[in-house]
Order: sequence, then C-alpha cells, then structure tokens
Amino acid sequence: MVPVEGTFPRNRKGIFPQVDYGLCVFCGFCVDACSFNALYMSQEYELSTYNRLQLIYEPRLLATPPSASGHSHFIVTKNDAYHQEKSGTSSRT
Repeated sequence: MVPVEGTFPRNRKGIFPQVDYGLCVFCGFCVDACSFNALYMSQEYELSTYNRLQLIYEPRLLATPPSASGHSHFIVTKNDAYHQEKSGTSSRT
C-alpha cells in the first residue's frame, strides 16, 4: 500500500495497492483475498525487462486494464474479468 496524491472521495487517506512483479509468484491469493474485486488475473504474461524497477506497478499503472491481443477482447464485469474470443468462447482466469 502506497500513498497517492489527489483527493479520492471513497478513499480519504489516498492509499492504494502497489504490486512488485519481481516478487510475485502469480499464485492468485491476492485476487481471492480482495474484497472489492479490484484485482483479477489476466493472460498478460510478458513482463521481461532489463530494469527491475520497471516490474513495480504503481496504482496508476494497475488502474489501466491490459490490452487483449489476438482475436479476443477484454471483458470487465462487476464481479469478474476475462478474455472473450470473437467466436463467443471465453477464457476466464
């Protein structure tokens, strides 16, 4: 959790999560534990970089959903997030 500058009516302290993917093992426990459904697993897996600091995703980076590649588009609902193929099949993670 890190402080973010600005005013947020639902978060008076202005503290939001930050993820260090250099330490993450992609177990998904944070997704299960999040009571606000703000976190979700995606099929985004290419995180390679030469600078370890670029693996730290601050709240503003986490707020942007990943772009779906290929023949699918990203669906975000109230309780779920998943990729859906153009043919109608879905790939939930």
